[in-house]
Amino acid sequence: MRGVPGMVIFFLLAWLTAGLLSRPAIAQTFPQTDICQTVVEIPAFECEALVSLYTATNGDQWNDAAGWLVETNPSNWLGVTVEDGHVSRLSLPANQLQGSLPSQIGALTYLTELNFRDNQLSGALPAEIGNLNHLTILDLSSNQLGGGIPVGLFSLISLEYLYLDHNQFSGVLPANVGNLTALKVLWLNDNLLLGFPPDRMTSLTALFDPGSLPPANSDGLDLNNNRFCVPDGYPLAGSALHQFLNQKDPDFHLHQTCTPIFEVFLPMVRR
Repeated sequence: MRGVPGMVIFFLLAWLTAGLLSRPAIAQTFPQTDICQTVVEIPAFECEALVSLYTATNGDQWNDAAGWLVETNPSNWLGVTVEDGHVSRLSLPANQLQGSLPSQIGALTYLTELNFRDNQLSGALPAEIGNLNHLTILDLSSNQLGGGIPVGLFSLISLEYLYLDHNQFSGVLPANVGNLTALKVLWLNDNLLLGFPPDRMTSLTALFDPGSLPPANSDGLDLNNNRFCVPDGYPLAGSALHQFLNQKDPDFHLHQTCTPIFEVFLPMVRR
């Protein structure tokens, strides 16, 4: 009989300890497939797009994923801004995002700013990025993105700041870049772009002049360190494109490694 109280105390302590240890796990996690069923702050399809982004970019390994898939209000998720019931800004710079951007990013059609600079994103940009018609700022600089720049991106006529520099984008720069007449900044430097900038770039008259980009006195247009083939005698008098480029990015021709387009496509034809 003298041993009974001791056994009771032992089991009580074990029960209390197990309960205390289990509480944080319950408080901190939601099943990824269920979290959007609890979210009412934004439409379910926008929540699902955010979850797809988290999954596709290895969210469990982000430097900081505060609130993601835990808080039931996505406005409490790190880098997510919600306005008028929709995700309006998504900013996760230098946060160890890895992998490719999912096509579901195109469901966030109320975005005005998308900032994933200084991460480790790779692969091609999804064509669905062309659905983000309200974007004014797109910053994907300093990643490992590659392939051609999707033509749909150049339908985003509200864009004012476009940073695609320090990636591995290749192919020619589409003529549709001339659609982005609201652009103040276009940085395409340090990529693998071929050919020569298209004539329609002369439509980008809103670009900041060299040295006038606040706050760092940078250029509004930067095409340096690509594979553009610059014509002999550039800039040629009488060419509107050459005059425009010479005005907006005077030294771009000094920082190119020319790779003619036929050198890229001819081996493919021979196969």
